[in-house]
Amino acid sequence: MNVRSKTSAVSTAISLLVIGLMLSGCGSSGGQGDATQLSNKTEKSDTESSEKDHSAQQETAAATTPATPVATVPATAVPAGQAIDGATLYGSYCQSCHGGLSSSSKQGKNAAQIQGAIAANRGGMGSLATLTAPQIQAIATALLAPAVTTVTVTAPSTTTTPVTPAVPVTPPTPVTPTVPVTTTPPAAPAIDGAALYAQYCSGCHGAGKRGKSASTIQAAISANRGGMGSLSSLTSAQIAAIAAW
Repeated sequence: MNVRSKTSAVSTAISLLVIGLMLSGCGSSGGQGDATQLSNKTEKSDTESSEKDHSAQQETAAATTPATPVATVPATAVPAGQAIDGATLYGSYCQSCHGGLSSSSKQGKNAAQIQGAIAANRGGMGSLATLTAPQIQAIATALLAPAVTTVTVTAPSTTTTPVTPAVPVTPPTPVTPTVPVTTTPPAAPAIDGAALYAQYCSGCHGAGKRGKSASTIQAAISANRGGMGSLSSLTSAQIAAIAAW
């Protein structure tokens, strides 16, 4: 009985020892796993923190780096065109029919109206078809602002003129009457119709109005047809000479 009791006690002790060793091994294994997990979490946190610091450094560098300036090319200046003297052009092509610029019957006409009259050969203006668009515009501009004639007004004088004392008048010496001599006045010089036509008509009509009667020409002037009212200063003899040419 004593041997069996001792054997049983030894077996129980061995069993307890084995169980204790097993429990010790499990606890050691569990602690090692927790430590490994904690280490992994610490490394991940350090990596994320390092990435955030690197991103912040890049943003700071981008914000403090000055932007590269963009080169600009200066605009090329366009040279102004040569000015056209509209008043001179009007004097050369229009004045003979429409009068001087300051009293022209065509004041206020614009370039489109002038071009339309040329295209329609109104009043013989088709002869001006060689004028360019800038020249027509210059004439229209001159008609919008004709030259202004300066009139000088002289103030009345306030100086008092001294009175000259009267001088005795000597009676005139009697004049012996003479017999009046009748003289024949010289014949009026012939009127050159060709020269008048060249001066007043050819600028607008060329040779297209030759053969018109004096009454037809006078009627056109009276009606200011095509601006011909500017020729109202012509006498009937001059008009007849133009018609006869």
